[in-house]
Amino acid sequence: MAGLCNLINPERVIVGGLLSRAGELLLVPIRESIRRHAVFSAASGSRSWAAAFVERAELLGSLALALQASEKRTH
Repeated sequence: MAGLCNLINPERVIVGGLLSRAGELLLVPIRESIRRHAVFSAASGSRSWAAAFVERAELLGSLALALQASEKRTH
């Protein structure tokens, strides 16, 4: 995760699928790893959450990105 933060500097890291059911049990070590191993400027703005829609998180996230991209093209 820290490597991904360094590479793409995401605003959000969302854990989806069955792993999201672990909640804070998984998110606490992820946040700590990002804090310790990522470049400060890349990790300081990033937040980590568990997905709310466990079964369809990937589908809904992809759809949201597609809609956001299409809105940018029309404006």
